[in-house]
Amino acid sequence: MSRVAADLPRGSAPPRRRAAKPRGLCRSGSYETEYFYTHRLSLLSRLLARTTKRMLGDPIGLSQMEWRILVQLEHSSPARIADIHERSLCPKPQISSSLPRLVRAGYVLRADNPSDARAPFFAITDEGLRLYRAVMRLSRKRQQALEALLGRAERAGFEAALDRLIAALLAEEAEGLSEAA
Repeated sequence: MSRVAADLPRGSAPPRRRAAKPRGLCRSGSYETEYFYTHRLSLLSRLLARTTKRMLGDPIGLSQMEWRILVQLEHSSPARIADIHERSLCPKPQISSSLPRLVRAGYVLRADNPSDARAPFFAITDEGLRLYRAVMRLSRKRQQALEALLGRAERAGFEAALDRLIAALLAEEAEGLSEAA
């Protein structure tokens, strides 16, 4: 029992302390970053990820990372984790931790790499290909719904702008990697 509580008459509550006033600044800024492409594209990405999660999660039982892996393996099998990472830019640890569930579910097959025991090969199975095709039917419908939100000229401009930004950022990243070497 605290000393303060011991000095109080039985049944009475200790005095309340005043809440300390916050020491941070109280202000409303310009929120200029709201107009930055990085902010807006990140927001769009998170919104798309939410709808992807709803599409894949409950009805199909796949995580977004598992779906991305299946997409990569459908495109090119067998592949190493490094190959999947290189094509998707998904983090290697996330790829690595998602693959065992895909293997257990029978969607992906793991095979030893005779030239490097640390880099096994992974390939999509027939069952994985069936799942991929089922999800692609849903993905195409979703793509069509998104495309319907934009006119033909808007879509063309948006796609061209995305391609240009992606190419520029990949080139910038490659240039940074070559300078570091």
